[in-house]
Amino acid sequence: SGEILVRNEEVIILQTENGQRFQYPTVDVLSVEEKTETPHDLVESGSNTDNQLSKVAFRIQAMAGVAVIPHDRVGTDFGCDVLIGSRDAFSSRFFFGGSIGYHGCFFTDSSEKFHYVPVLFVGSFPLCSSRHAPELGIGCGYGISCQKTKGGLCCTLDLNYRYQFSAKGALLLGAYTRFQQDECPVQEEIDSQYYSGKMGRSLVSAGAKICL
Repeated sequence: SGEILVRNEEVIILQTENGQRFQYPTVDVLSVEEKTETPHDLVESGSNTDNQLSKVAFRIQAMAGVAVIPHDRVGTDFGCDVLIGSRDAFSSRFFFGGSIGYHGCFFTDSSEKFHYVPVLFVGSFPLCSSRHAPELGIGCGYGISCQKTKGGLCCTLDLNYRYQFSAKGALLLGAYTRFQQDECPVQEEIDSQYYSGKMGRSLVSAGAKICL
């Protein structure tokens, strides 16, 4: 406790009653309470509301890479998502929330295209306590197909480097993998006859991503 000398998006400097000064990165401070002259420590409701709002985080990410239907074909993959959640869900800088976006896989050799709207629960956490740190992210939910296929379970795993450029802003650069279940069309040859149908298969994607 003490007098706040400096408070901005980057740093908070506090001076105690005996003259000692302490400096904290604003991003590492969970809350600041203002005490009154009454015997009980009361927190101003306005400050509390601002603190709760500051925990809400929005992220926009884009990704591009390679898509594979195992043992069958290889194509291109790209997607974009909007994420919303809490930036301090369980501990400092632990992001947890939900995401919705677009995911497309294109296989040029067979002219096949797969389009999905992934709706996921997502979470990410830093692997160390420093301001700029590697971050591990996971997601799980359902990929809604935008065509005449069933869609299915969708899971993601990300490994990023998080660069904190302000108290409320960060840039993430890294790699991702995505697993998408679906019912893919297949063609088989039996006794010199070709038969078309559908078979439950998985699309596996991997590549690079950027998130802000």
